[in-house]
Amino acid sequence: MIKIKNDLQGFDEEIHEKLLKDGWRELRPKSIMGQLPLLIPIMIINLLIVQFIMRIFTQTSGIADYQISGTIQNTEDLLKYALPFLVMAIVLIVVHELIHLLFIPNFIKSDNTYIGLTYYGGCVYTTDVLSKYRACLIYIAPFVFLSIILNVISGVLGLYNIPLMIFIILNSIGSSGEILELILILLQVPKGAKIVNNGMRTYFRVPLQKQDNRTMLYPKT
Repeated sequence: MIKIKNDLQGFDEEIHEKLLKDGWRELRPKSIMGQLPLLIPIMIINLLIVQFIMRIFTQTSGIADYQISGTIQNTEDLLKYALPFLVMAIVLIVVHELIHLLFIPNFIKSDNTYIGLTYYGGCVYTTDVLSKYRACLIYIAPFVFLSIILNVISGVLGLYNIPLMIFIILNSIGSSGEILELILILLQVPKGAKIVNNGMRTYFRVPLQKQDNRTMLYPKT
């Protein structure tokens, strides 16, 4: 069944070699530095989408037009603003990752799906083999639910406020890497291919025959 693990599985060179030997191809660019030039424009586009939705439902231009009164003059004022922001960030991480988790097939019974905390925040990770369609859903779900649907519902119901708008904006920024991964999958992975992760790297392969349709790549641990 699903495991709670703070030391989530990283890149494994042996698994990498095995995947390549078995005909898997690596999604490119594979390094974070290689993805960075693509990541920044996506982050800007995400913010523009969120801002556009906010403009539809308000007469303001978004978060920048809201006035936050008062100044931070002492420790008490600092805690007044810092603690709510910290709580909101924690809630965002938890909700964001839980949405990822809900789209992983049979995540409750899976022996290869992990949830936990890392030095950069929360993380949901699976080593199960996924379909192209399922992988795309997993990557895009938090952005759609928290930065699009929640944004629209908040606008329709008149629920906009500073904390909620910051929540929506931060999620759109945090989703940038996942949107990039989604775009790379759509551009590089052929229809009917399977996808698997090895650490932060993604691999794909078109099954050679119908029986080559495994749902698990790694042995149970």
